[in-house]
Amino acid sequence: MRAPSLPLANVLRRVLVVAVAAALAPSAARAQDRTRVAVLPFSGPAKEALKGQADCVKTLRKSYDIVTQTDWDKSANKLFATERNATDIAAVAKDLNVAVVITGAVKQKPDWKLIITVRFGANGEASEKLEYPLRGPKVDPGTLRKITDDLMPLVDKAAQGPTGTTSTDKATDKIGEDTEAPLAPKEEKKEPTVERPVWAPFVDAEVGYILSGRSFTFDASDKPHFGGAPGGNGVRVDVTAYPLAFLSTREGPAMNAIQGLGIGLTYDLPVWGDSNKVDAAGMAAHFPTSESRLEVGLRWHWNVYAKDSKPDLIVHLEYGSHSFSINKATTGCTGGLMTCDAGPPDVAYSYFTIGVGGRFPIIAQVAGFADVHLHIVTDSGPIQTQAEYGPGGNLGFRLNAGFEAHPYKGLVLRLAGYYERFGLSFDEPTATPPTQTLPSGSTGATDQYYGFALTAGWQY
Repeated sequence: MRAPSLPLANVLRRVLVVAVAAALAPSAARAQDRTRVAVLPFSGPAKEALKGQADCVKTLRKSYDIVTQTDWDKSANKLFATERNATDIAAVAKDLNVAVVITGAVKQKPDWKLIITVRFGANGEASEKLEYPLRGPKVDPGTLRKITDDLMPLVDKAAQGPTGTTSTDKATDKIGEDTEAPLAPKEEKKEPTVERPVWAPFVDAEVGYILSGRSFTFDASDKPHFGGAPGGNGVRVDVTAYPLAFLSTREGPAMNAIQGLGIGLTYDLPVWGDSNKVDAAGMAAHFPTSESRLEVGLRWHWNVYAKDSKPDLIVHLEYGSHSFSINKATTGCTGGLMTCDAGPPDVAYSYFTIGVGGRFPIIAQVAGFADVHLHIVTDSGPIQTQAEYGPGGNLGFRLNAGFEAHPYKGLVLRLAGYYERFGLSFDEPTATPPTQTLPSGSTGATDQYYGFALTAGWQY
């Protein structure tokens, strides 16, 4: 009797199944033979540590069976083995049949380093340790290539297990343990402490020496002018408080910008000698002279890239007062005059100033700074009254530029130069008789101030 024949379709299906099974058998065998490796979270700055762990996983994935972090955490919680020590690591590795465990850290002590430790899964002890110097917390591509070359041979070696108690103890004594964060449950984890960067102080205060000079000229070049070499030797005090500086430790560019809002004060008090007036007969009269400048208001600095080596944008919106006076004399004048003075009328400028500038790092611990201020003058004082040169307009500006150095912790040394200019215009005075007569042909004047300041201060 002849056996029934199978349909051709069934025959082809069975042949295909056998062929696929035969093709996959070696791969399945190889998968079962692959060494199981766990790469635990690296400690250090959150972003860089996470990337360091991910790069190690990427390097090892092609050759080893990588245990997921979820599986490791589940086993650790189940076994109450959440600490980063040899005993807990070994317990979890045994539960998951892990032969090699990788731990690591991105540290600064004092220079930045990446430390990778290869551990035996059997006892959690260190087999080998790799250390790579870094230029910062970020792991550069060159270091990643070294890790790829160095790590796999050490994993293969550790996969063979410890050779004995003596050998393991020796390796542990030589290599030591990493002080890394425990594998605690999520609800028990604490946020890493982030230090406030040096570019975000709560207070920036300085005091020092200022040398001031003045030049007053009428717009007609042939008219009298007043001034000379700088003669005001005095003191400068500058204080700025940034109460929101703590926001610099928060993530996000908005926090970085808001933290720089503050309030500040600058006070300059140059001490001048007497101004002198000599008449045609050679008789001299002496007139005490004084100057002061005060500015107070809102200040804002923004380190755009949130790095010490990057520039800061600086903006000021302040109220200012700048006065210069030459006292009137009742004695020492010739010609029968009861009063006289030695120069142009007194000025007492009141203004709102808008300043924009920046701080620009040059080398480590040294930076330059520069800014320009526009003065919107609301009052010029006695000089623009009916008793003097008459009312009129006024607009001013100031340029500042200099350098600062940070030689030690919060200590800051600054050398700054400045130039300030007020452009005045006058209407004819109506007082009869006027105290001052505007020189013929002049409708305005330029009042200029210049000098430098050398200060020392502290940033906290």
